[in-house]
Amino acid sequence: MPDTYEADVALIHIAGGSSRTTPPPGSIAQSAPRRAARGRSDDLFFLNLTLLPDQSGAPGLCAHLAQLGADSYFGTPGSITAGMRHAASIINDRLMDANEGEIADTKLQGHLFIGVLRGKDIYISQSGNGHAILVRPGLVSLLSAENNPVPPLGLASTSPIRFYHTQVQPHDLIILANLQPPFWTDPTLSQLAGLNPSQAVDRLTGELSQDLSGLVIGIAASGTEVGSPVIKPAALQSGLKNAQSSQIEREAEVTSLAKPPSKLHISVRNFRRRMRLIFSGIGYSLAKIMARLSPGLAEPSPGSYSPRVLAITALVVPLIVVFIASIIYFQRGRGQQFQLNMADARASIAVAESKEIPEDAREDWLIAQFYIELAAKYGSDEEYLILQDRILNALDALDRISRLGFQPVVSGGFGPDAEITAIAATSTELYVLDSRKRSLWHLWATSQGFEIDGDFQCLDDSANSGAITNPVGISIQPAPSALNAESILAIDKDGNIVYCAPDRLPISSTLTPPNIGWGQITTFKIYSNFLYVLDSEKNSVWIYDSNNGIVGGNPTLYFVDFVPDLSETIDMAITQEGLFLLFADGRVDQCHRANVASLASGEQSQEVCTQVTFTDDRKENGATNRIPNATAAHILFSPPPEPSLYFLDSQSRGIFQYSTGMIYQGQYQATAAFEKELTAIALGPPNDLFVAAGSQVFHAFLNR
Repeated sequence: MPDTYEADVALIHIAGGSSRTTPPPGSIAQSAPRRAARGRSDDLFFLNLTLLPDQSGAPGLCAHLAQLGADSYFGTPGSITAGMRHAASIINDRLMDANEGEIADTKLQGHLFIGVLRGKDIYISQSGNGHAILVRPGLVSLLSAENNPVPPLGLASTSPIRFYHTQVQPHDLIILANLQPPFWTDPTLSQLAGLNPSQAVDRLTGELSQDLSGLVIGIAASGTEVGSPVIKPAALQSGLKNAQSSQIEREAEVTSLAKPPSKLHISVRNFRRRMRLIFSGIGYSLAKIMARLSPGLAEPSPGSYSPRVLAITALVVPLIVVFIASIIYFQRGRGQQFQLNMADARASIAVAESKEIPEDAREDWLIAQFYIELAAKYGSDEEYLILQDRILNALDALDRISRLGFQPVVSGGFGPDAEITAIAATSTELYVLDSRKRSLWHLWATSQGFEIDGDFQCLDDSANSGAITNPVGISIQPAPSALNAESILAIDKDGNIVYCAPDRLPISSTLTPPNIGWGQITTFKIYSNFLYVLDSEKNSVWIYDSNNGIVGGNPTLYFVDFVPDLSETIDMAITQEGLFLLFADGRVDQCHRANVASLASGEQSQEVCTQVTFTDDRKENGATNRIPNATAAHILFSPPPEPSLYFLDSQSRGIFQYSTGMIYQGQYQATAAFEKELTAIALGPPNDLFVAAGSQVFHAFLNR
C-alpha cells in the first residue's frame, strides 16, 4: 500500500430545513501552504466549526474563525496534537473576546472538529458536540465518545479538547459533523461503503431537515481517478468551492525552491496572507457587528426584507464598517501587526538555528531580519531588542563582521567647522589634519584618553612653516628625520613640505620638482626610507630618497616603460608586494617594479600593473574586481606581523580588511553607526584604529 493518501472531500450543509449548495461557513479542507511550519508540509487539514445559538446571524465570524484556526495550525511547529490544540485555543480566545459582556443566553459556543491526515494516519480533535464516524466495507465505527460529551469553545479561558487517532485505507469514509444526537442509523451508514463522498452526502442529507454542517472525507490512493475535488500532499489546493478564490491567491504565492527567496519576493508572496492575519482581531469583531447590522450576511428566505430596508442597509453598513474598522485598527491593529512580524521573525530564527551548516542558514537569517525590521515600524519591546541582537550577531558571524565601540578622542570634536582629511598615529601620538582651518593637531595618549598638546606648532605662520599651503596629507617619519626625532611630515599640492614634532619648531622645505614640473600632487606615502608622490594630473608617481631623514634629491619615475592611466587614482599604498593604486570607481591595480631599493643609483627596470581580483569565500561571493557592496574611498597598508590592506568604505561607513593577496579577512563596523561620512583612517600599533567623521576623530581597539 502507498505511504500517503489523497482526500476526496464533499460538504454537508443543511440550513433553514433544506440542503444548501453553498458551502457551510465554518468548513475548511486544505493542504499545507508553501511556507508551512516545520513538520507540516505533508499534512492534509480539515476543520468544521459551528457557532451556536446564533449561527445564522454570524456566518462571517464563523468563516473567519475557521480560517484563523487553519492558519494557526500550519503556522505552528511541533506535533500534530500541539498544532490542533493551538488552533482550538486561538478560536476559543476569539470567542471569549466576542462573548465579553454578553448575557449567558446569547454567548456564542463553538463546536469544533479538526482532522489531520498524515500518511496512513488520521488524527481528530473534538471540542463541543458532534460525531466523527469511520465507514468502510463491513465496518461502521464511531470514533468520538457518544456518552462523554466535550464542552464547547467560548465559555472558559482554557479550550476543552479531546483527541482521536486511527489508521485509514483506500475507500474509507470519514464523517465529521456537528450534530447531537446522531440522526443516522448503523444500516444507513453501512450502506455508504463503496460510495464516493458526493454520493454519501446525498444519502446522508436526503431525509434530514435539521440544520447541520460537516465534511465527508474519502480516502483515496495517490493518483486515483476521483470525481470530487482531491486534496493532494504538497499541493496548494482546497477542494472546496468556497475556497476557489483563496486557491488562486495561494497559487500566486508559490515560488521555486531552486533559488532562495529575496526580501522583495518574500514581501510580495506573503502580502495577501499577512493582510488576512494582520487584521485577525479586527475581522472577528467586524464580522459579528456586520452580522447584527446587515440582514444580507445570513441567507435570507425570499421576501424576508423589503427592498427599501436592503437598500438602506447597503448604504449605511459600509460607512459604519469603515468607521469601526478605523477605531479598531488604531486601538489594536498596530499591535497585531507588530506581533505577527515578530512571530515570523521567531519562526525564521528557529529554522536558521536548526541547520547544521551555518552558511546554509544565511537566507533564513536574512528573512528574520526582514521581518524584525517590519516589526520595528509598529513598536518595540524587550523581546524585539533581544531578537534584533540575535539576528545581527548571527549575520555578523557569517560575514566575519566585528562591531567596535568607537569613542571620540576629544569631547566635542575639533570645532564645528572642522574638516578632517587626514590622520596619522603611532603607539602614543595622534596627529589630526583640519584642512578647512589649515591646522595640524597633536594629541598624547594618556591613561584617561587623549590630551591635546596646546604647545604644538606646525602649520602656523611662523618663519619656518609659512611657505606651505593646505597639505594634501600627512605621514609619520621615523627618527632621526629632519628634526632628529620621530616627526610628522606634511606636503601640499605644489610640493612644499614641512616637518613637525612635539617640543620642536617646524622646518619647511620644498621637494625638488621633476623635470616635467608638478601638475597637482594627489597623495603621498612613506615606505622603507622612500617617499612616493602621486601626481594624477601629470599621470606619474615619483620616488624620493629619505635615507638621511630629509626628503631630497632628484625624483625618479616609478613608471617608465609602462605608464597606466592615473587620472582617476584617489589613493595608494606601498607594500612588499608592490604599489597598490585605488581608483575612484573602486578598482585597484597592483604594480610591480624590481630593484626599487637601488633606484637612487639610477637603475631602471620593467613595470607591470594588473587589476587585482578580490576573492571572498562567503556564499554567493566569488572573485570580483571591486569590493562587493562597497565603495572604497581610502586604502591603508598594515605591516607585519599581520600584513593587510584596509579599505575605508564610504557606503557602509565601515572598514574592510583584505590580505595583501586580496583575500577577504573581515569587516569592522561601529556598534552605533556614524552619522557622517568617514573621511580618513589610521592605524596605531599594536591594535589602535582611528577614523575621522565630520569634525571628530573616533578611536577603537581592533579584535585581531
